[in-house]
Amino acid sequence: MSVNHQLMAENAKKVAKTNLLDFEIGEKKDFINYDRVILKEILQQPGNSEYKNVINHIKKIADTNGVELGSIGGDGHVYYSLKELYFIFDELLKMQPQPKYAKNIPVAWRLEKAFVIALSNLKGGTGKSSSLIHLAIALALAGYTRPRILILDSDPQGQVYLSMDGRALDFNNVPSVGSICTKKTPRPTDKSQREFLLESAVIKSHITNIDFIPGQPEDQDLQKMLDNLYSEEKRGNKEAYKVLYKEIIEPLENDYDLILIDLPPANNIAVANAVYAADGIIIPAAARPMDAHSTLSYIPIISDWLTEFEESIEEYKPLGFMKLLPVADDSSTVARQQIRKFKQAMGADNVLKSIPFAKAYGMANSDNNKSLFDYPNQSQFLGSGGEWKDSTSAWKQTADTIMSEIEDLVLFNEV
Repeated sequence: MSVNHQLMAENAKKVAKTNLLDFEIGEKKDFINYDRVILKEILQQPGNSEYKNVINHIKKIADTNGVELGSIGGDGHVYYSLKELYFIFDELLKMQPQPKYAKNIPVAWRLEKAFVIALSNLKGGTGKSSSLIHLAIALALAGYTRPRILILDSDPQGQVYLSMDGRALDFNNVPSVGSICTKKTPRPTDKSQREFLLESAVIKSHITNIDFIPGQPEDQDLQKMLDNLYSEEKRGNKEAYKVLYKEIIEPLENDYDLILIDLPPANNIAVANAVYAADGIIIPAAARPMDAHSTLSYIPIISDWLTEFEESIEEYKPLGFMKLLPVADDSSTVARQQIRKFKQAMGADNVLKSIPFAKAYGMANSDNNKSLFDYPNQSQFLGSGGEWKDSTSAWKQTADTIMSEIEDLVLFNEV
């Protein structure tokens, strides 16, 4: 008796469609709220009278804008959402005359054009998507400077939306990175590409300054399209490398400060598209022997792509940085040895602070696909508070390092 695989395939397609009910499955995530007393920490411990001025100014902002700011928690404290907190900072900075404490208000971190960072590794299972999520949130929260961040999920596994939204997506109505690049989702003739993307493709995440465009399994068709485009000429059509940049990144590069790209564990033209568009590359790599071997084998592949871009594409701008990010560092002798190898290959300055191994990630992921940053403090985390603190601290340091690197590159006009 033969296996009726064709019937199985048809039934699988039907069932998959019933699972995608345009956000009707699941609940949209909520991010943490901030106790109002955090303003004392952020504004560097103003005196009691100055703190009262801050509270009065916030009340004035609420009245002027006709909005309510803050809500009363179960402990009787006033709490602000991240969106409210960022709104308050922006409005306080507009006040004239400037209050004395204004010099301590975090200023919005803005770039004239988005800095694009691709996270890539040929080895699967290195925690690449988890790394992207935690890095994106750490950047979004860095110093409360509110950079505008866009995540492009170019991995057909399409896991980003689970962490950034949590509801099922109806890909018959929601464009994905692949459907945009292949034009399977056509742009309305009365819209510019930018308008189409912002109105129809970009999804707001549960974190106020992070948006994303999702990926989906059918995005594998993008690779087929790029293969066909590349083979149009005997030596390869270089336009095949520019599709992601032209269709998504270029139209949106003035609307965001940072664009992060999640990539599949592959060596193909779809991945090369992200490498071409990137101003910086981060390679997450687990501090384990097999992961280290695959990672070190991947670096020459990236170098070959970059060399081809530099030698054959006139408008290509050289890469700003390439960093290796050690993850799953369990502080063992083996992990230390692998990190030393990473530093020998990349140069110590190009290896970021290692992210400690923690069962915390799995525990958070099992709790509705949360990140560690979705918990307000270590006492409310499900598992070990020490793991939560060590891991979130490492991500914050990594975000600060990357933002400083970008500032130096932009300052000296290298990107």
